[in-house]
Amino acid sequence: MPALDDAYPLTPLQEGLLFHALLEPGSADYFEQLTFAFDRPVDAEAMAAAWRHVADRHASLRTAFLWEGLEEPLQVVHTAVDVPWRVVDLRGGPPEALAALLDEDHRQRFDVTRAPLWRVLLARVDNDRWVMTWSFHHIVLDGWSGSLVLDDVLAAYDAVAAGRPVALSPTRPFRDYVAWLGRRDDVEAEAYWRKTLAGRTGPTTLRHDRGHPGDPRGPQAEVEVDVDEVVTARLAATARDLRVTTGTVVQAALARVLAGLSGERDIVFGQTSSGRPPALAAVDRMVGLFVNTLPVRVEVPTEGSVRSWLVDLQDRYTRQQEFEHTPLVDVQSWSDVPRGTPLFEVLLGFENYPLSERLAGGGLSFAAIREQVGYPLVLVVTTGARLGLRLLYDTNRFSPVGARAVAEALVATFEAIAADADRPLTGLPLVRGEMPAAVVAPPPGNLLALLDAAVRVDPGAVAVESARGSFTYAELADRSARLAQYLHGLGVGPEVPVAVCLPRSPDLVVAVLAALTAGAAHVPLDPDYPPQRLAFVLADTAARVVLTTTTLSAGLRAPGAVVVAL
Repeated sequence: MPALDDAYPLTPLQEGLLFHALLEPGSADYFEQLTFAFDRPVDAEAMAAAWRHVADRHASLRTAFLWEGLEEPLQVVHTAVDVPWRVVDLRGGPPEALAALLDEDHRQRFDVTRAPLWRVLLARVDNDRWVMTWSFHHIVLDGWSGSLVLDDVLAAYDAVAAGRPVALSPTRPFRDYVAWLGRRDDVEAEAYWRKTLAGRTGPTTLRHDRGHPGDPRGPQAEVEVDVDEVVTARLAATARDLRVTTGTVVQAALARVLAGLSGERDIVFGQTSSGRPPALAAVDRMVGLFVNTLPVRVEVPTEGSVRSWLVDLQDRYTRQQEFEHTPLVDVQSWSDVPRGTPLFEVLLGFENYPLSERLAGGGLSFAAIREQVGYPLVLVVTTGARLGLRLLYDTNRFSPVGARAVAEALVATFEAIAADADRPLTGLPLVRGEMPAAVVAPPPGNLLALLDAAVRVDPGAVAVESARGSFTYAELADRSARLAQYLHGLGVGPEVPVAVCLPRSPDLVVAVLAALTAGAAHVPLDPDYPPQRLAFVLADTAARVVLTTTTLSAGLRAPGAVVVAL
């Protein structure tokens, strides 16, 4: 057995990642592959020596995980490791050689019982271009720690290449953070999380435009969009004015879009936190896995202003940060969500560490980042002159069109908040393109599926026509989507009764499709029925909303229902 330096327990997130690694040993989840391009010549031997220095410096780069025969899993630190280093010369090869090499590297999984859980590939693409790929398992490093490691590698490389001794500033061992976690008292945390999650019995139900609930997970793809610099600056100014963080604004926008994707106003998503406690000295220079993932519960109200909502969200999340080190497995056990059912299906994360600044000084630039996380939707936000949005999505749940619609809906929501934070919440835009991803993917022959197919095939064809007018398939889909979004704002969701009392007309078709799109239980009312019969049906079904005309609404008795005159 290799000589060991140390052994200590796992952090909460490490426990979760170890469980996942054992459950799906061949999965690409939490496999990180970072690729960088050099803008200067590279001394391969000096770079290999730099990585050896840094591996000796940080325990996390010499760590493996053991559990068999132990009362609890342990992370064990090897005294030394052989640096997994490979140099490849691709000069003169085909243009696709580098991509094939990276694919080959990505297919090689890590065995968490064997250290190190990382490797480096250096490829010379041509005489003046080198590419370095660093692959590692997320169980040993988070993003901030990765930037620290690269910072050390570049400093060590410069020293070795110049023939100078490697002199790096002191760092604090990761085990000190693990010990700090072990001293925390969970009594207050349990009370907080039980109260926060009371009444939730499952995750926010995402509607999607591909597949069906319960389908196996598919490969992960991503879509990237940026928020305009002017809008980003206005968002920052709005946040300063309201004394809220940019993170709170992102939470609000995500909750707003998820409300459209689910038909719910009680939204739960996961969010990663840095996990680095300010009370622990020199924590910003420690290397390991500090981040934690916990649920965020947001109520999307139908009344009030954007301003008041953001302030309320800030107050709530500030309180939650007191308990950001609680293990997710404990939070799940304290909730009403059954064991085996996830608390959330959407994850929000921020990449706000100064990685690009460090790389620029070392002659490197990001070429690509490849990662997979085990959730249907993951929103990664980068801060800077432009707010960057990277949406990772399960291709068995979302199509490229549907995923881009979600991303564009987020951008449109940011634009609306930046334009006027004093607007009422109902004044946030009804984003065209949001609704296709907000429709549950129906089986073949379903009315919504047929409409969707018709829009794709011939959007300009006439879909419905009468003496009162006509709509094309595109107009029909657009009008029903906008009405469905309005119904969402009234609290309409799955199985909520919505009555439709309209004469035969294109508007009748729009109303029925909108109710179905919102997931409502459609209650048909014939305007020719006697008033007593209409009143009985409305009372018997307890319809939440009635879609009708101004003339017909005068004869309807619908106490407790919202009457919408089309």
